[in-house]
Order: sequence, then C-alpha cells, then structure tokens
Amino acid sequence: MVEVGHGGNTRGFTADMFFLPEHRVGMVVLTNLRLANQFLASVGQKLLDVLFGAESKAETMVTADKKALDDATELVRQRIKTDGGSTAWISDYTGRYSSEALGSAYITQVGKEFQIEFESGSSRLGVEQSGDSRQIVLTTPPWTTKLQLTDDPNTLLLDGGQTKYQFVRVPEKHS
Repeated sequence: MVEVGHGGNTRGFTADMFFLPEHRVGMVVLTNLRLANQFLASVGQKLLDVLFGAESKAETMVTADKKALDDATELVRQRIKTDGGSTAWISDYTGRYSSEALGSAYITQVGKEFQIEFESGSSRLGVEQSGDSRQIVLTTPPWTTKLQLTDDPNTLLLDGGQTKYQFVRVPEKHS
C-alpha cells in the first residue's frame, strides 16, 4: 500500500497528514498540543482500523502515549519551580518588553505568582535552575517555553526552536 504523508510540530502545535492514493483516502489533523506526534499516529491507525478492518492497535497506542506524556510532564514538573521562594527573583524582570517579531510582553506579579501577557495570550511563570543558570519558564499549556536571561538585564530571549526572539524592556514613562 502506497502512503504519502508528512507531519511535524512547533512550540504548542502538531500536525500530521497522510494519503492513500490507491484507496482515494486521506487524513489531515491539526492540534494545539505540543509533541503530539504519537497521538496523531494513533488517530491515523484508528482510521486504518475502521476503513480496512485492520487489527485494532489505536487504543493500545493511545494508552502507551498517554503514559509517556504523563511521565514526561512529571519530569518537567520536578524541574520547574513555581513556589514564591523559588520565583521571587523574577520581580527583577517585571515590566513591559517588546519584540520586533512577536510584539509586546508584560511580566507582572500577582500576589506571590508571576505571569506574562503577550498580545496573543498569557501564561503563569515558573523557574528552572541548573547550577548558576536560571531561566524563566512559561508554565501554562501549551507552553513550556523558556525566557533565557542575557548579560543585559533588560533583554530576554524566547527560544522558538529555529528562531530566538529578543524581548527588550521598554522604559517606563514618568510623568
């Protein structure tokens, strides 16, 4: 059976498509889930199960994929701290930032928690530390994006995978 397909993902999104030209059947699935490749493979398998009476593997695939995702999520939760004591240093970075490519971002503190607001959404913030290295981490799904600190305390880098986006602090206007 000839299959033509392609899939991929980026921060917060996964897509997959395949076509079976001999059978004039195809599938395209777009998700707002990061690293959902295995889930999309099980969706494709379910389509094959239904259309061609193949041995049902989709549910087994979904169960295994969910466990793997839960395990990976737990490892991330262990590395990322969100408690007030661990995140207090983010207060040095509160304020408005701007990126030529992504627009504005505003880091604020609400009680003991920190959050970032972009033009397209917002996220609670946590921190990840390894030795002397510290990073601010977006913790609200679908993000686990990190804001990397630079030598300049007024500049943060957002790692977009293939591109790093620079956010520069916008000076406050005093009246």
